[in-house]
Amino acid sequence: MKTAVNINYKLWRKYIHELYQKDWKVVEKYCAYDASIDFDFIILRKNRITIKFGWELWNNGEIKTNSKGFEILNSIHDNQFEFGKPKVLNFKTMLITRPVTIFTRLSMNKRKLMDNFFYFTGNKI
Repeated sequence: MKTAVNINYKLWRKYIHELYQKDWKVVEKYCAYDASIDFDFIILRKNRITIKFGWELWNNGEIKTNSKGFEILNSIHDNQFEFGKPKVLNFKTMLITRPVTIFTRLSMNKRKLMDNFFYFTGNKI
């Protein structure tokens, strides 16, 4: 898996929105008090392909996936990804924040979580 870094926030959200509309499943969603305010991550999966999205206020978005995942993202919006060392989707950050996603993993209403995500980030679906 490679990590694309410095992705514009609006484009980062567009990828999530488009994949969600194409029936990608929410595996995990960060749900703490600061979700979508100064930190966020979402993990989507479909057909055994996983795409991790991370963002924080001080950095642009990051996307971590395999080459097939990046092909799918390029079919949504052709983009020259810049690959590099992640600041959000790194082991330390994920280790600290993933326990907060347990609510998502146990939630039976992931649709409502995503509706709230798009509402609070200004992109109603």
